[in-house]
Amino acid sequence: MKIVFLRWPLLALLVSAANLCAAVTPSFTWLGAFGSGGDGKGQFDFPYGLAADASLGRVYVSDFNNNRVERFDASGSFKKAWGDSGTGNGEFSGPGGVAVRQKSGRIYVTDIYNDRVQYFDKDGRFLGTWGSTGIFAGQFAGPSGIAINQKGGDVYVCEQQGNRVQRFNSAGAFLGRWGSGGTGSGQFISPDGIAVNPKTGDVYVAEFGNNRVQRFSSTGSFEKKWGKGGSGDGEFSRPVGIAIDSAGRVYVADSGNDRVQVFDANGKFLTKFGSSGSSDAKLKRPYGVAFGSSGVVYVLDEGNSRVTRWQSTEPPVVTISGKKTRSTKKAKITISGKVTRADGSPAVSKVTAVVGTKTYTASGTTTWSFIASLQKGKNKVSVTAVDESGVSSATVSITVKRK
Repeated sequence: MKIVFLRWPLLALLVSAANLCAAVTPSFTWLGAFGSGGDGKGQFDFPYGLAADASLGRVYVSDFNNNRVERFDASGSFKKAWGDSGTGNGEFSGPGGVAVRQKSGRIYVTDIYNDRVQYFDKDGRFLGTWGSTGIFAGQFAGPSGIAINQKGGDVYVCEQQGNRVQRFNSAGAFLGRWGSGGTGSGQFISPDGIAVNPKTGDVYVAEFGNNRVQRFSSTGSFEKKWGKGGSGDGEFSRPVGIAIDSAGRVYVADSGNDRVQVFDANGKFLTKFGSSGSSDAKLKRPYGVAFGSSGVVYVLDEGNSRVTRWQSTEPPVVTISGKKTRSTKKAKITISGKVTRADGSPAVSKVTAVVGTKTYTASGTTTWSFIASLQKGKNKVSVTAVDESGVSSATVSITVKRK
């Protein structure tokens, strides 16, 4: 809290986050795609896992049937590949999920049929491995999805056949596990995708077999679940990949419905993008989601043997400083606030306000203010921002009573 004192004829306002909005719903525009079927450079034969390192401008794809990992730049240009079929260090038998530690660039890959995790440096040099076939702590039965807590470095692995999640430190030391086969809360049938909320540390699991998403604490306590089989909003058909953006929104690759669905952190449906097909802005069995810089979203389009690129754009978010309901004896007061923008979204061009029958254009955009004339009694103040592409924010309102 901070008190801001304003000179006559202005009112002293108590600055607070009284009008913060709920989860903002982005929109998505097709940017293009890269990759094709085959075993050459930049080609795929059953692309399975997807990860991006926005800080380095890199995108990684696990190429299941070619037993390798391929690296691309942010625009999709092929840079290098590593791996071959086998059981040795740096070799794979069905590479699955991919995850990247953003600070170090370290890359973790689940080696599904070898029942292990391998990790590499940012250029693909082998660093280490852990795991073996089995049901005990630190062993695996079909490790598929993998995710990293970017704050602490813990690594989470879900097992398709083992129907559980295991937690390790960054070097593979076992820390804990949870889950069993079934349809109840905290149980799994073929969990395939896993992600960590970068803000809260909560762990989200996409279940291929139960057509749902479950949320857990960082140590595995069940918190919430949503979804069922179907094609409606919030319903799934074989969900695979899952990812969480910097705002805490949950993206689910709904492979059987050829789309990506977006939810808030509590499972409220926000939007979706993609539809069945092989042309631009189409998807065929999407398997993974990852985030680049400047609002770029990557979707692994397994059925089309490619990675698609989308631009995420969000409407401006308006916050009015001060209490939502306030009173004054003054005839004029200053109303002020802020407009926040998502990474990669167009700049705000104008902030307007309506007070009674009068319309005002505020001074400033990122931070704004205007002097409002008040009538006796209650005055509703409504503020809206518009960005350079013409997209408007939700209207935010307060009530000011002039005594």
